[in-house]
Amino acid sequence: MPGVMPPFAVTVMYQVIDTISYRSSWTHRYHELAERGAGVMAILEPGQISEAPEIRGLTITVRKPDGNVSRFVAADVEAHHSVVGIFFSGISADEIPRGSLIEW
Repeated sequence: MPGVMPPFAVTVMYQVIDTISYRSSWTHRYHELAERGAGVMAILEPGQISEAPEIRGLTITVRKPDGNVSRFVAADVEAHHSVVGIFFSGISADEIPRGSLIEW
C-alpha cells in the first residue's frame, strides 16, 4: 500500500558497566554457581534496565568499545535489587569488556 511504512523493530542497546568472571576454582563452593560452569556475568547499567528480561537462550550481540562485534548465547539472566546481569557460558571477561553495548 503506498504511503504505509512496514513495521520495524526498535533495537535498544544496553551498556555493560562491569563483569564478573566465574571460574571453577571458586564456583565449586557454591552449588548454584557451579551448575553454570565457567563464564562471565555482564552487569548492565541500572538506569537503562531494572528487570530481568526473558532472553535465556537467545543470541546476544556484543559491540566492544574497540568496534569489534561478537555474538554469544545468554545462558542465564538475573536481577538483584534492580541490577540486571546476563551470564554467558565458556567465555572470558575480555570478550565482553566494560563499556560494551549489548542488544537482543
